[in-house]
Amino acid sequence: MPELSKKIKEGMELALPKDKKDWGKKGIWGLDSEEWLLELSKEDSLEQEYIVSGIDSFFGLWESYTESDKEMRGIYAPKTR
Repeated sequence: MPELSKKIKEGMELALPKDKKDWGKKGIWGLDSEEWLLELSKEDSLEQEYIVSGIDSFFGLWESYTESDKEMRGIYAPKTR
């Protein structure tokens, strides 16, 4: 499981800008959510929230959401797999 955890963290890091000042503005995850991302970072739960976002997309749980062209109220760019 440590290898899987490492891969999830790598994916999350690729989905967020390297510079925290760009969090919420760029990337494919946490869009328009800088404060939320910083809170998750302090709680050390970024990876958990990221994997849940991926699972939501994989199963299309936000596919019917129509208020934004993005999934999860605009927080995560992919809408479905």
